[in-house]
Amino acid sequence: MAELKIGKHCSVISCKQLDFLPFECASCSGIYCLEHRSQDAHACTKCNVRTEYQPDCSVQKGYECQLDACNNRELLEVTCQHCHLSFCLSHRHQQDHKCNMLVVQEEKMQTTARHVQTILDSKTQKPASKVQGRKSKKTSNKVAIMKMKMSAVGDKTIPETERIYLNIQLLPSKSNKPIFVSKTWPVGKVIDKTADLFKLNNPNNSHCDKSGKNLLMFTCHGAVLRNDQSLQNCIDENEDLENGATVIISLAEKDCTYLQIP
Repeated sequence: MAELKIGKHCSVISCKQLDFLPFECASCSGIYCLEHRSQDAHACTKCNVRTEYQPDCSVQKGYECQLDACNNRELLEVTCQHCHLSFCLSHRHQQDHKCNMLVVQEEKMQTTARHVQTILDSKTQKPASKVQGRKSKKTSNKVAIMKMKMSAVGDKTIPETERIYLNIQLLPSKSNKPIFVSKTWPVGKVIDKTADLFKLNNPNNSHCDKSGKNLLMFTCHGAVLRNDQSLQNCIDENEDLENGATVIISLAEKDCTYLQIP
C-alpha cells in the first residue's frame, strides 16, 4: 500500500515530528510543530528574540565602608556625623571605626577631669582663703553644685530651669541635707517642704503650738530670710545666698532677725 504524503516534519533538528497541521514561521518561513511554533520555542534567527536581562556583575553597587580591611557595602549611605565619612552598619559608631573626632572629644573630657581634680586637690591640701576671687568662687560653686546634684532630693516635677540647689544645715544636730527647690517658691514653702522631707517638727502652720517658736531659715552667717519673700528675691538681695549655698533651718522666736550660730 502506498504511503500517504500528508503533513510535514518539524524543522527543529532535535524534533522532526510529523505534524498533519504544521505551522509556518512568518519570520524565517520554517515549518514547525505545535510545540515549536513560537519564535522563542524554535529560536528564530530572523527576529529579535527577547533574552533575559544579564546584570553586569563587574559593577559594584552600594556605598563602600571606608574603614581599612573592611569590604562591606551598604545600599544606603551611612555617614558618621563627626568625621563625615561613610561606613557599613558594623562600623557606624565612632568607637568601631576609630573616629578621629572621638579622640579630640576624649582629650577635652580628660582636660576637664584634670581641671576638676586640681580644684579638689587644692581644697584638701591647703585651707581656702576667706577672700576668694570672683572667678575661683564661681568655679568652686559649680563643682559643689555638681556634687549636690548626685544626692539632692526634692520635687521632681520642678523644671530644671527653675531648680535651686541648697545645702540645708539642721540645728541643733548640724547635719547637712542637700535638696533642690523652685526659685519661685516663697521661703515659707521651702521650709515646709524641707520639714516634710526630713520629718522635722514644724509648728509654722499649727494653731495649737504655744511655744512661740517657728522654723526659720537663715543664711550661713545667721541673717534671717523672710517667709513671705520668694527665694529668687532673697538670692538677688543677699550676697551670702546663691545656687549651691548653705542655709540653716532652726527653731527660733517668731520675731528673730539674727541667729547666733554656735
